[in-house]
Amino acid sequence: EDMEKIRSIITWLIYHSGLGLLISIFIKKKEAIILVYHSVGGKGIFEDNIIRTDIFEKQMKHLLKKRTIVSLNSIIDKKLKNEPIPENWAVITFDDGYKDFAVNAEPLLQKHNIPATIFICSSTFEANAELFFDKLQRVISSTHKKTINMEFPGQNYQYKIKTEKQKRDAILKLALIFRELSTEHMAKYLDQLCTLCNIPISPENNNNYLTEDDIEQLDHLTSIGSHTVSHANLASLSEKE
Repeated sequence: EDMEKIRSIITWLIYHSGLGLLISIFIKKKEAIILVYHSVGGKGIFEDNIIRTDIFEKQMKHLLKKRTIVSLNSIIDKKLKNEPIPENWAVITFDDGYKDFAVNAEPLLQKHNIPATIFICSSTFEANAELFFDKLQRVISSTHKKTINMEFPGQNYQYKIKTEKQKRDAILKLALIFRELSTEHMAKYLDQLCTLCNIPISPENNNNYLTEDDIEQLDHLTSIGSHTVSHANLASLSEKE
């Protein structure tokens, strides 16, 4: 069980740190790749989701030298027609619909004529909406508590959150737990965490996500995909949900 938790944490770090991108580019076996980004130069959100704007542009320039960047629909079309996908193709995607996509990422994509697909959670259109990992980041990083005790079904955890490193570790560990919860349980335990940390349940003036107006103004190189309503773990949902 402990090894499984360690594997989950390592996988999470590789996925969000950009190591996956470097590995996929430099592995000996060359094949088409789909790259997943979240926030480009963002602030006030889950820190492991953020890549610096200058590094993002460097990666795009490198990809353009090494591969042909195509739209996600190009690969889908090949799959539907049962045609081989060129091994040098690369696709750029973004998850969660952060506003900094329009501010920082899209201008660079336009500059280099790169298509991209952004997957959006429709709940983020609501006032003061907040995805669960962003709420974890806000609550844990803002609280003055030194420890918190969280009780989940059949499990009790105590987290030390006095130092920045302890807060970061707690956020990562809690994110792994929360992503396995149903929508109902996730909301319940997030509210419980806010209460324990003496932090408001809803953020004030949250503008971290794209609005419907923002989406309407996106460039023709950008396509939109669905990322569920609230970033729920689909495998944990009931048939009704």
